[in-house]
Amino acid sequence: MTSVVLTDTEHPEPGDVDPDEAVGSGATRRPVPDIVRRRLARPAWPSGTFWIAALFVTFIAAALRLIRLSHPHETIFDELYYANEAQDLLGHNVEWNPEDNTPQYVVHPPLGKWMIAVGEHFFGFNSFGWRISATVIGTLSILLVILSAILTRPALAHETDQFTVPPNREFADVGRRRLDTD
Repeated sequence: MTSVVLTDTEHPEPGDVDPDEAVGSGATRRPVPDIVRRRLARPAWPSGTFWIAALFVTFIAAALRLIRLSHPHETIFDELYYANEAQDLLGHNVEWNPEDNTPQYVVHPPLGKWMIAVGEHFFGFNSFGWRISATVIGTLSILLVILSAILTRPALAHETDQFTVPPNREFADVGRRRLDTD
């Protein structure tokens, strides 16, 4: 079965007119090249093997990030500012200047501070509380990057499956026979 695209042309080329079309309609049918059909096709949804591999990579990333997350217990680098400003967001809904008890002018966008504030809300104002939300978002971003790569490059899902599926018996036999001949 061939796909066709209906195009309106004023001057159809000879042989392009469908004999079943009404005479004078101006419509012609041309077959769509296979490459166009493939590019316009909906990408195939990744297989179960792909999801197992993607979740395994995400799980390893989460484990590496969560081990000793609350150490050191004191603030490091910008946590000195962001953890306190996130606490202000929880208490006042804006960054707060404690010296004159008024809202504070800040130049940084508040999204990151709101993420830290969510962690502080659920786990308290401690090193684990202000680090957990960035850890969760960072780990989920790995899964998001994997999924976006698969949806934008569908062939990558097939290539990934080839590396994650255990080799079949014939492949193992060929490898063993090659070792026996050496």
